[in-house]
Amino acid sequence: MSLISRSHVDLVRLRKGMQSCFESGDWMGLRAKDRAMGAALDQAFQDSSRNAVELVAEMERVLALYARIVEALPSSEQEMLQGFPYSRA
Repeated sequence: MSLISRSHVDLVRLRKGMQSCFESGDWMGLRAKDRAMGAALDQAFQDSSRNAVELVAEMERVLALYARIVEALPSSEQEMLQGFPYSRA
């Protein structure tokens, strides 16, 4: 049994947080988590205790999530703001 590094666990949590934001339509939350994803990926790939097989599998899950997000992106700012109760849209 191989151990999973802390950076890998952080990456998984971030992906799950992104997925939750995406599924609930929280585009602003998704944007914030997306900004953190690059650093989390860098950290996980630079981690000397990384499990390469597990990391590649997680990267595939991250990419699949991004594919779903891109397919569902609102076509306009007006459409994106419809989900926010205090927007002026």
